[in-house]
Amino acid sequence: MCEEKRRLVAEYEAATQAYFRSMNDLRAKMGTSPKHEYDQLFRATEEAHSRSETARAALLKHVSEHKC
Repeated sequence: MCEEKRRLVAEYEAATQAYFRSMNDLRAKMGTSPKHEYDQLFRATEEAHSRSETARAALLKHVSEHKC
């Protein structure tokens, strides 16, 4: 595995873990927190999801271009 792929895999794993932690936080607060707090957690979860998808796309692009 090339160094760039190793870095992209680590970045994707970290982003995915952050997304799942955010989802769990959101789920735990569902129905028990004030709307503004829930909305803030929802936005954070959406941002974490976006970062995860961006990291995934970068990894897939690298693999496609470099065949590693």
